Amino acid sequence: MEGINKTHQNSITKDIMLKADLILDSISDGISIQDTDYRILYQNKITRDIFGDHRGTFCHRIYERNDTVCESCPLAKVFSDGGIYTSERSVLIGGKSLFVEVKASPLKNPSGKIIAGMVTAREITDRKKAEEALKKMKDELKIRVRDRTQELESMIVLLHNSLYEHKEAEKTIKIHEQQLLTLMSKLAVVEEQERRHIAEHIHDNIGPNLAISKINLEKLQESHPAFTKELQEILELIEQTTKFIRSLTFELSPPLLNELGLNTTVEWLVEKVQERHGIIIEFKSNNNFKELNEEISVLLFRTMRELLNNIIKHSRASKAKISIYGYDDYIEFEVEDDGIGFDVSEIDSFSIKSENFGMLSIRERIKYLNGVFEIKSKPHEGTKVKIVVPVNQ
Repeated sequence: MEGINKTHQNSITKDIMLKADLILDSISDGISIQDTDYRILYQNKITRDIFGDHRGTFCHRIYERNDTVCESCPLAKVFSDGGIYTSERSVLIGGKSLFVEVKASPLKNPSGKIIAGMVTAREITDRKKAEEALKKMKDELKIRVRDRTQELESMIVLLHNSLYEHKEAEKTIKIHEQQLLTLMSKLAVVEEQERRHIAEHIHDNIGPNLAISKINLEKLQESHPAFTKELQEILELIEQTTKFIRSLTFELSPPLLNELGLNTTVEWLVEKVQERHGIIIEFKSNNNFKELNEEISVLLFRTMRELLNNIIKHSRASKAKISIYGYDDYIEFEVEDDGIGFDVSEIDSFSIKSENFGMLSIRERIKYLNGVFEIKSKPHEGTKVKIVVPVNQ
């Protein structure tokens, strides 16, 4: 009777192992199991189809064609400390270069001893291409903005040198200066429009595609419960990409400026600066703003962003105060920090330092808007900037 039960138990075990093989063979990821001597104990179907059936052979001889264990072998780390390691690598399969995500994890006996390691390999070529496309788009935008900024900076420096060397041509230089200020204003507006266009293009094209992909995968997950874990991992990747795209579009062009106006957008900018850099910023506003035209809104928002960037990059401040007050005929900005300060006379120097060049650009921009720009600062005594711009123009 005992022999019959044992035979029956062995039959059940074989049946369970057969079903397990069928499940593992149906998975699109490559799966292999190696013992602690790196000898292959198991390969699922897709692994056997690609590399051949090499059970009983050392893995490094098959996958990397090495006689010894590879220096970067993830299983070596798994066998060393029992951790789980994930890496990405480029492999050549069937004459095609593919990106693969490799995950190595330990297999332990009931007493907790590591007896083998399992390696799963998933193709992520499409995801890598999407990431590279997004990175390329961002890099191209940075280059475009940098090139335009460099052109503008070069023109301003040339103009100031011209003022110094040719005082007798004051009338002509003033005409050139006004043209430059106009160009700087138009360039800022065009740049903001370009940023908005790129952000809208990302939002309107990539965002919906990801949303549809997510819906279809959720339906597939419901109809194929056997693949719930694998599909959930893909859904999580889509969710991460969606959040990244949403963050990128906000960085390129905050939609708040057009939808909710200057005050709300500046308040949002202040919150973001505090979150990212840990500086304490006190924000005040009377929320009394007339509707501004696009040019004034864009130039004032860029001014506030540059002032905050100066505080973060150059002032070494721990605290700052921002106030915006709107009145019937004008808007008043005040930006103050407790940083290291600087010599205000350096703004007009012809050997302008990079940290002071931004202040010069801001001053010229406010001049174009027929506004007033005042700055008070001394070394080690912080900086205070006051800007007043008429709104009825």
